[in-house]
Amino acid sequence: MSITKQDFLDGKAFSLDCVYGDYTTFTIYTDKDGRAAGLHQQHRYNNKVLIEDMIMNIEKVGSKMVHVYTYLLGKKVADTIRYADMKQI
Repeated sequence: MSITKQDFLDGKAFSLDCVYGDYTTFTIYTDKDGRAAGLHQQHRYNNKVLIEDMIMNIEKVGSKMVHVYTYLLGKKVADTIRYADMKQI
């Protein structure tokens, strides 16, 4: 089942089909003002988070998708993730 925009903003963890393995999940990171700031990747074992790191910055939270970006070798790399592709865990 997909998560909603509100689920995403509430920080519920989700998985993506494009990521290898079912032990990797994602969650939102908010800054001190409560704004969506980044996307954390979590590596889990027996549904417990072992390692968590920030992998993408959030540029915009839209009604149907989230716009994310990062920098790789000095170049901006941007992508979008649709709420419909985010699977509840």
